[in-house]
Amino acid sequence: MLAQYADADSIQAYAREAMAWAVTAGLFQGDPDNNLNPRVNATRAEVATLIMRFAEMTAAEEAPEDAIGGADEATDVTVTDGEETTETETPAEGEATDETTDETASAEA
Repeated sequence: MLAQYADADSIQAYAREAMAWAVTAGLFQGDPDNNLNPRVNATRAEVATLIMRFAEMTAAEEAPEDAIGGADEATDVTVTDGEETTETETPAEGEATDETTDETASAEA
């Protein structure tokens, strides 16, 4: 995906995966000279365009799964002390959870 850009070789190794994702997702489209300009400062207009594209992509739920960590509508992601990430399935309305079942069993005992 990055090879189509004239300056793809100037993208540093640590950023290649993220840049490939951003290009695939349509966040970065290159300039008229077919460059991504990875070593040039972005203008405010370019950053605004990037933010707008990302917001539109996520609002329309067209984001690639990797864009939001693979989370979907049925997943809550909780961060504890900024270190741990726990994913918990949100039950459908009226569906019992393990916690609910455990609490009910304890109350009945």
